[in-house]
Amino acid sequence: MSSVFTAPDIWSAGSVELVLLLDEKSDSVVLDALEATWERPSLDGPYLTNQEEPSSQKRIVIDTLDPMEVPTLYGVATLPNGAIAAFACHVVRDKDGIWVYLGSPTGSLGRTYPLGAFPFEGTSLDSWAREVYGWLKELAYWMFPKLRFTRGVIGWLTTVEVPELSSGSVPDHRFHGYLHVAGGELQYLPPNSRESFMTAERG
Repeated sequence: MSSVFTAPDIWSAGSVELVLLLDEKSDSVVLDALEATWERPSLDGPYLTNQEEPSSQKRIVIDTLDPMEVPTLYGVATLPNGAIAAFACHVVRDKDGIWVYLGSPTGSLGRTYPLGAFPFEGTSLDSWAREVYGWLKELAYWMFPKLRFTRGVIGWLTTVEVPELSSGSVPDHRFHGYLHVAGGELQYLPPNSRESFMTAERG
């Protein structure tokens, strides 16, 4: 396996992520979320650091972690095109609840997909983005029977860039993909904007 974690610029330029707001705020649900993530067959991990290659580390045993102080966990994703990419998972607690961030850095995705200068150029409707977003959507659907969550979003993300998640709203003009639960069923609304996310006005 070539350098997955330690090659130059792997962890640069943000990430394309699936972010989930968990139904509960208990400590146990954090470990449930991590278990559900790393049971996915297309993911290998988790590992404790991105400063060493996975082959040099032992996998972390989820139930040995302190749910109040979960570090960022790292792994290797097998992408829809068969290539591999770095993958990371971290947990954020705020007034709205517990958020789980799951995804791959653009520096790693760009080794196998033509990202160009995304998110400054290109859109979430580009063919590579449809593929990667679809793969993250499948991860959400995989996790849903194992882990109940209220809603989620897929895209090039940080916590401050998706304030609509806190209110539960879904914009008509979407740079991201949105997951929500209706009648006990998980539903997905894909991106529909033909604009670059980081325009001069937004950047």
